Amino acid sequence: MKLVKNIVLSLSAAFLIIGIHQTITLGFEVSYWIFMLTISMFLFYRLLNNSEKDPDKKKKKEKTVKPKKSRKKDQMVMNRQAKRHMERMK
Repeated sequence: MKLVKNIVLSLSAAFLIIGIHQTITLGFEVSYWIFMLTISMFLFYRLLNNSEKDPDKKKKKEKTVKPKKSRKKDQMVMNRQAKRHMERMK
C-alpha cells in the first residue's frame, strides 16, 4: 500500500508542475483539467493515508448512548433570553 501512496503523491506533484507550465504558456482555461486531476489525485492520496492509519476508527468512536432525561410535560423550559423577556414584561 505504501508504494501506491507514493505513486499517487508523485503523480499529483507531477501534474501540478505540468499544470503550472501549461498555465504559463497557454493560459488557465486550457490547463484547468490538469489542476482538477491534481486535486483529485491529492484527495485520493489523503483518503489512502487516512484509511491506512486507523482502519478500526468506527469501533473506537462508538460509545454507549445514555438515555436523555425526560422533562415533565407541564414544566416550561425557557432559554435565558426568554426568561429576561418575561421578567421585563412583569
